[in-house]
Amino acid sequence: MSDSLINNKKINSNESLNSHDVNWHIQKEKDPIVKGCFIATAAMDSELHPHVQSLRDFRDNILLKSKYKDTFEHLLEKYYRFSPQIARYMRKNKLIKLILKYVLVYPIVFGIKIVLPILNITLGIERDAILKNKYNN
Repeated sequence: MSDSLINNKKINSNESLNSHDVNWHIQKEKDPIVKGCFIATAAMDSELHPHVQSLRDFRDNILLKSKYKDTFEHLLEKYYRFSPQIARYMRKNKLIKLILKYVLVYPIVFGIKIVLPILNITLGIERDAILKNKYNN
């Protein structure tokens, strides 16, 4: 039987929890992976910003549906582990937020728009995703 701390309250693995009992500081052997475009959302101040949506669409509809899915999932797992802390720091430090917006987010978004056609020619990433979508629907 393993014990965990939930909001400084010790519980054992046989106890059930209500959603209001849980915060994101659950101490376990392996923390749950929370997925999202954390850095872009912090940089653009909204998960609904068009650049954030472009990144999400590229991830979901191209990268994760390509033949390179496993490689991208491995990279995304690493990103999901460290990016929430960076996003929190960006909300506290406006200079870091500005730097990451112009050095990271904008180049990736515009790179997708410029580099994607080249990737289609050389690697067939978008073509593979389109074919996979076509035959899975």
